Amino acid sequence: MSGYYIINGKRIYVYIGNSDKIPILYIHGAPGIGVLDMEKYQSDNFYPNYFLIAPEQRGVWRSEDLKEDEAFCIDLIIEDYEQIRRRLKIEKWIVLCHCIGARTAIEYYSKYPESIVMILCENPVLDSLSAFEQVIKIQLSLIRKNSLADFEHFSKKLKTIKNPLDLEKFCQKLEKKTHIQANNLTMSKTTIKKLSEIKNNFNIDLFMRSRKTEIKMSHCESLYQKIYGIMERVKVPMLVMHGEKDVTVSGNVIEQIKKRVSLCYFKEFRNCKHWIHLDSEQEYFSCVDGFIKKIWQKSVYCPERIE
Repeated sequence: MSGYYIINGKRIYVYIGNSDKIPILYIHGAPGIGVLDMEKYQSDNFYPNYFLIAPEQRGVWRSEDLKEDEAFCIDLIIEDYEQIRRRLKIEKWIVLCHCIGARTAIEYYSKYPESIVMILCENPVLDSLSAFEQVIKIQLSLIRKNSLADFEHFSKKLKTIKNPLDLEKFCQKLEKKTHIQANNLTMSKTTIKKLSEIKNNFNIDLFMRSRKTEIKMSHCESLYQKIYGIMERVKVPMLVMHGEKDVTVSGNVIEQIKKRVSLCYFKEFRNCKHWIHLDSEQEYFSCVDGFIKKIWQKSVYCPERIE
């Protein structure tokens, strides 16, 4: 039943779907609006055949906020997911993730491989730096068209950045210079409209809660480190879904996943940006549903419950 659960001492909101069906854990990306987008626009698609479980991580949207002296920590988030799995008496589940949720999914598998049957990634971001780099490239190219002097100034400034906080400030200056917010580069008009409609139906305090957690996340230096070595440990099927017009995921990241994950599959979505599940709702679900049905082998796994 959807609602609040006390998980490892935190009050966590968890969307719960059809408990009689195949269990899927949904890992959202950067804090943003938690799982509201998945709950509103995809839950009806999943309900007939899947037990969709979509928690909002600690400090995100409806879940309990992080204290002032409490840092963002993927290890604690992973432990929350494991506790939820055991609380719901699920032996194993499929992991479906978006954006930097892919980083969490891979680290989760590395720590608890016996808990995960397969991983499906929507526009996977594996570290906090690569997404920044891709957006910065576009912003600098726009500045260069208008002023070579400004381009050289920002290019030199970029080389002096030594920590996540300075990087965030630098990106804010780029936005002011180009008059283009990063969201307008990464999101389609369809996604922006849908997310705005969701936000308008909730208290601004929830948005601010997530924003504070996102700032803590941006200062988490471990997220700026590559995890290519850990990726090689993934021995379950992995689907990479990539929006053709997404600017946050570089071709190199996709190639690294293909190279290092032995059972990797790839699907590109035309005319989609970073939020495929909002840009093309039915195509996204059909892809997820088709992949699971194609890979699923009941002789290998049955969704038994822990006693």
